[in-house]
Amino acid sequence: MCGFFFYTSVNSIKQSKSEIVEIKNNLRGRGPDKFKYIEKKNFSMFFSRLSILDPSRKSDQPFTDNKKKYFLVFNGEIYNYLELKKKLINEGIDFKTTSDTEVLFKLLISKGINETLKIIQGMFSFVFYDVQKNKIYGARDHFGQKPFYYYKSNTEFLASTNIHPILKKIKNQDKDLNINTLQQYLCSSGIIPLNKTFFKGISSLRAGSFITIYKGKATIKKYFRPIDLFYKKKYLEFKNTSEQNILKILDKKIKKAVERHLISDVNLAVTCSGGIDSSLVTSYATEKDKTILVLTNTSKGIERSSKIVPKILKKNKVSNKRAHFIKQNKNTYFNGLSKLVQSNLNPARWGGGPPMMSLCEYARKNKIKVLLGGDGVDEYFCGYNSFYNSLYKKSEYGLHSILTLDKKFGIKKNLADNFYMKILESKKIISKKINFIKDKKEKKIITNTFLDTEFFLQNCTLPHSDEYSMQESVEMRNPFLDIDLVEFCLNLPGKFKISKNNRFKNKYLIRKLASNKFGKFIDKEKEGTRNYSKFIANKKFWNFDNFQILRIIKMTNKPSYKEIFKIINLEILLRSTLTKNFNYFTDIVSKEGLKNLI
Repeated sequence: MCGFFFYTSVNSIKQSKSEIVEIKNNLRGRGPDKFKYIEKKNFSMFFSRLSILDPSRKSDQPFTDNKKKYFLVFNGEIYNYLELKKKLINEGIDFKTTSDTEVLFKLLISKGINETLKIIQGMFSFVFYDVQKNKIYGARDHFGQKPFYYYKSNTEFLASTNIHPILKKIKNQDKDLNINTLQQYLCSSGIIPLNKTFFKGISSLRAGSFITIYKGKATIKKYFRPIDLFYKKKYLEFKNTSEQNILKILDKKIKKAVERHLISDVNLAVTCSGGIDSSLVTSYATEKDKTILVLTNTSKGIERSSKIVPKILKKNKVSNKRAHFIKQNKNTYFNGLSKLVQSNLNPARWGGGPPMMSLCEYARKNKIKVLLGGDGVDEYFCGYNSFYNSLYKKSEYGLHSILTLDKKFGIKKNLADNFYMKILESKKIISKKINFIKDKKEKKIITNTFLDTEFFLQNCTLPHSDEYSMQESVEMRNPFLDIDLVEFCLNLPGKFKISKNNRFKNKYLIRKLASNKFGKFIDKEKEGTRNYSKFIANKKFWNFDNFQILRIIKMTNKPSYKEIFKIINLEILLRSTLTKNFNYFTDIVSKEGLKNLI
């Protein structure tokens, strides 16, 4: 786990001492253990390491060979690196370290980028430079757990895990506010376009994609979509399999996924919100390791986790002393939000982000470098109420409703070439692959799970999870995104995910599994950001008069906490950018007619 920055130019590169220090400071949150850089005539690589696997100096990055033919900076974890390493050894390839970095490095050299991305499993972003061929490859993992930001001009290419070092380097005109991003953020539930940022010149590489830089040209290729994991034969097989047997397989798959994510050479803990998903991860983790710590947030009015965690530990015969409860209050919430937004130059996408960041801070102070969380399952298992409501209450499905925004706000011209058209493109691909399904509701369930996995999960849930954890130099792992588990779940028929005539309405089989393991105390409605709505919607807490945007933009008489949260996030972001002064935004609002987008 780390932070990296890569810079290449047709002109000679010479970083000043002050520039190097600034890059180091920008990357420090992601990797405080070791900072190292390589600078050549036409490129430089900077790496800030959080040591997790093979903490020895041999595994420090930038990683290179003896002849300096290849260079690699890599952020993340390759969970199947041991089995891949064994295969490479059988092919006669030697290793000097026990790290997953060297496995990835040797794979890229021996197999090439296309084959490597087919066989690695994990969360990652990396830049690999083949000096001999003068080719640069950058890639991002299947689901977008790790960030990859980049800038490309006629003379330069920059890539990083962080926006800050890129923003410092690029031309002033490319630092301007991206109006397309602003529009979409304001008129949606706070979604940022797939490959965009709030800055004109800086892009985000889409999940499941890789970029090639060769002879000054950039080529982007999509190597993975969630629909690639769907197989007609498996779906039909599962359709004719009993619920009891499916439940047994699901149990084994989750157990194996959690165990795979427990691999670490440093201290590791599990987080538990008291919700179904994190409680399941906690249960499987404590079954495997009776000494593992369990961290959870608690505050007045949000006591669910403090009641559930002790019950899980008692059931698994784990001492309650292994549970650590981190108290939250309004001050820690606002301070955490400001720090989160300013550090990442992205708005917080979820109201629970600041409390989770304080939990990560607690972990760091107690020398815990790795945390297990429960993100991912809601998207591919119909966990959100929008799935159920779109089937049985005649309301629009969340992502589908976004497609109508161009009509509502008259901004189709700016948005159609990005997020919305990408959704339509994916819907066509999904529809073609599942055309054998005739039942309309069933087809809708399957389509929406794939759309949520490709767009909401990759564009909202996971980027935020990475941002709040890495801000505190802690690696957040999500066992529910184990690709073997995801594949199994995406091929399940809708009857295992949504049930109209059962108390487990959405996320049906996950809820049933949890109920079997824990009993009725876990059988609760999904809470999500509602846990923190009282913080977010409290006018006295925020002192709305201090927020200029709230005075500019026309809001409803009774704005929801989501609207308030979105706007306050935006103002914190704009105040922390290195572009023009804040009055620039007020001009944009008036010029672009954005006052009524809320």
